[in-house]
Amino acid sequence: MIKTKKNNKKEKNMKIKTKGKIITSIIVIAVLLPLSHIGCVNDNGSDDTKGGVGTSGLAYTHTGIDDCAVSIGMATATEIVIPAKCPEGHNVTAIASPTVDVNYDVEPPSIIFNGGFAGKTITSIKIPDSVTSINDIAFVECTSLSSITIPDSVISIGYGAFNSCTALTSITIGNGVTSIGDSAFSGCTNLASIIVDANNLNYSSENGILYNKDKTTLLTYPSAKGAVTIPASVTVIGGSAFISCTALTSITIPDSVISIGYGAFNGCTELTNVSIGNGVTSIGNGAFSGCTALSSLIIPNSVTEINDNTFYNCSSLTNVSIGNSVTTIGIRAFFECIALSSVIIPNSVTDIGEYAFFNCTDLTNVSIGNGITTINQSVFGSNKKNVNRLTSVTINATIPPSFGIIVFGNSNDYINSALKIFVPVGSASDYREANNLGSSVLYKHRIHAIGCVKDNAEAGSTCDCN
Repeated sequence: MIKTKKNNKKEKNMKIKTKGKIITSIIVIAVLLPLSHIGCVNDNGSDDTKGGVGTSGLAYTHTGIDDCAVSIGMATATEIVIPAKCPEGHNVTAIASPTVDVNYDVEPPSIIFNGGFAGKTITSIKIPDSVTSINDIAFVECTSLSSITIPDSVISIGYGAFNSCTALTSITIGNGVTSIGDSAFSGCTNLASIIVDANNLNYSSENGILYNKDKTTLLTYPSAKGAVTIPASVTVIGGSAFISCTALTSITIPDSVISIGYGAFNGCTELTNVSIGNGVTSIGNGAFSGCTALSSLIIPNSVTEINDNTFYNCSSLTNVSIGNSVTTIGIRAFFECIALSSVIIPNSVTDIGEYAFFNCTDLTNVSIGNGITTINQSVFGSNKKNVNRLTSVTINATIPPSFGIIVFGNSNDYINSALKIFVPVGSASDYREANNLGSSVLYKHRIHAIGCVKDNAEAGSTCDCN
């Protein structure tokens, strides 16, 4: 369990600054191994073990009748040799996870790893054939580790196991691995060589890319740079596959791809061009979050849902075309897309999630299709005073949708004084009675019928504003 100074949290795809660097992906694991256990710790720092010579000072945790997990302990060596047995004669079958302390008293919060091998100055490590499991975040931020060979005995590589090992240039994966956790190699920006044993039944590799066996799922491409075209064999881009590939400038996704996983391109800060094929139906949570150089995007008609945080903080995004099959725009989907000036939400959309366009301070014009049934809390709101430029919102639904509270802001300081809300002719009176919209003194006087020169059929109007 993660220990924090304020509270316990489980978060994914977060970035937390530590020691001047950014650890990308996830540091939070639901259950972590303890780091010591009576009767199975190398207290004397001896090199003599019953299973061969190992590095002095390593610590061992009893995990079963005959098994133990190894962690850094008091070892100070940079070249680590893990023995097959601990001093008590138990088989070393796992490389332990660290515990994680998050210090919320500094900004941004900092992380301290305790145990495992996380964050240590290790240049090489030899893993014996007794090891079957490399646990979650075991080697996260070992920034001096340049290469590693994972023996055939290893069955599982945990979540974020080698995350942010920035010096890692090559890794060899044995034939026994059946499970590789998400973000296992994320942030390994120099990992150009991934070699998977040809006899491995679950994984394969080519040109620095890790795939499933038949190369239909692209799992990770940590060293991606420049312009990249996804191979036509791929149907799924895995979660965090390109996360924090800061040298990636362009990505072409072919029609063969059906799904883009959560956080797939999160933090690709130089990504300026994205071409999404017409086969994509699902774009995962936070898939393009933090792509701060992305200026324009076409979401094809094949896509049915824009998930939570998908384009969160795409701060250069000025133009987005939303396909006509999208039914849901998720929570914070376009949060703080501060350069976005207008958006057309098609008739297919029925639900816009909370804070979907929150703090889009350059947004001036919004058109919402006639299929809308729910506009949730603070969709077009802001927490920045006197900067909201939204002047025109057209809602084409004849029946008012359900409105969340403070859809456009919670006071006149946060709402553009020129804001007008246009609705279908004959529906204005219904909108003026709608809960959280017309019932709010902030919005009621802003509601106008589409096409009316002035509200309430005043002089110059040629239509029924009610």
